[in-house]
Amino acid sequence: MTDKLELDDWIKGMISDENRFHKFYSRENKSVNIYIFFISNGSTDMSYVSNGLYIEKHKVELENGIITWDKLSEIIVQYKNYKGNKYTDPKIGVYNIDMSTKQDVIEFIHAPEMNDDSDDNDDIDNDEDKHIEEEMFKYWKFVKLYKDIRFKDSIEMFGNLNSIYMFFTEDNSNL
Repeated sequence: MTDKLELDDWIKGMISDENRFHKFYSRENKSVNIYIFFISNGSTDMSYVSNGLYIEKHKVELENGIITWDKLSEIIVQYKNYKGNKYTDPKIGVYNIDMSTKQDVIEFIHAPEMNDDSDDNDDIDNDEDKHIEEEMFKYWKFVKLYKDIRFKDSIEMFGNLNSIYMFFTEDNSNL
């Protein structure tokens, strides 16, 4: 009788642990957010903030971890004209955190911050900061237009960070 109670307690403990740690398991992404940036006046520096930066956000469902080019092109066509302005085809960036091990998570969470010495210029001048920058952009890439985008499986707790970024710049070709 005691062995059965001990076994029951052990099973309940395992189920409890499983429920607590399920968010650390890798799963297929079901949806992503698309952030759409509209940059007026073709500006490429920080002055675009005062000249007109508009942001839209959409959540889209994925099919087997994929957003098809057809779905992306619908969004692009929808926003080629925005607030009375015409925009060029966007540059598309994808952020896909595809960690798969406990060690990946520990390194990501405990990564040191870059040094912020006000006396230094903006160059990354030491090995630690270079490593940190590499880690920050490890999951970021620009993708080509006219292709489906596949999101690799992600640990559930980071799934909502997986995103697509579309950067539209104002079309000044007719000026």
